[in-house]
Amino acid sequence: GKKNLKWTSRSAKLLEQLQSFDADILLLQEVDSYEDFYLPKLRELGYQGIFKQRTQVTNPKKDGCAIFYKHEKLELALSGDRVEDGEQAELVQDIEYNVLAEQLHTITKDLRGDPMELAGLDLNGSTQSELGKLKEQLLRDCVGLTVVFRRKEEGTNDAHIVSSSDIFVVGVTHLYWDPELANVKAAQA
Repeated sequence: GKKNLKWTSRSAKLLEQLQSFDADILLLQEVDSYEDFYLPKLRELGYQGIFKQRTQVTNPKKDGCAIFYKHEKLELALSGDRVEDGEQAELVQDIEYNVLAEQLHTITKDLRGDPMELAGLDLNGSTQSELGKLKEQLLRDCVGLTVVFRRKEEGTNDAHIVSSSDIFVVGVTHLYWDPELANVKAAQA
């Protein structure tokens, strides 16, 4: 009943459910109370966390996306790590879809002449008012995170040359919910 909707009850059930997964990585959306609840509680279970809060341009909500990982098994890839092909690893990349919306005019200007579509609009035939409407639709304060991890070798934390199979990328995003605006989800994806 109503008791289950209260944060004290819900938070205990959430934590119990997350613990039951015993996952090396947890990807969460719509995370409220990151500093007050999730981070301290999941640290007790052996996790480190990374959080990206909504941009709050159009909405005052303070939730966001989080990635938690078991620090005994995984770590952020070090900038000095080089995979077998010699490429540098980028560690953490946050995504703000509002920034992409603000850059829409520049992006579409660069793409004109190509028979491409962006978020359901034919760019070759797009008017300024259509692009303005799309920009307005895309401003939703949604965010995401990508993180490059490496598996920890038992007994060492030194940067070294690693196999590409030891380094991998994980991402989480919060796409806009409205089924009427499928073009927004397509652009965000």
